[in-house]
Amino acid sequence: MAIRYSGNVTIRLTYKDAHFWHGEYVAEGYYGRVIVNGQGYSSEVRPPLSGFGSGIAYDSPEAYDEIARSMVAFAGCEHPEVFEASDGEIRRKK
Repeated sequence: MAIRYSGNVTIRLTYKDAHFWHGEYVAEGYYGRVIVNGQGYSSEVRPPLSGFGSGIAYDSPEAYDEIARSMVAFAGCEHPEVFEASDGEIRRKK
């Protein structure tokens, strides 16, 4: 699990490999929440098939940074308050 920050937005995310859970197939991806002012929005992002570049693992800090950016962008499209609270930068510490 990783936590990232952007302004007043907190992004909590984790990477999960594809697996079966109670007989149901669960696709690989990043699952998490984008939190603004105590309100959380669920987010799910699939990793790029090409990966994140040579030597960058799906569960690396750099990969989590990129996915956190995507989660903020997707959440902001549906919930404008996410864009308003974000400063456009992704940080690993508050």
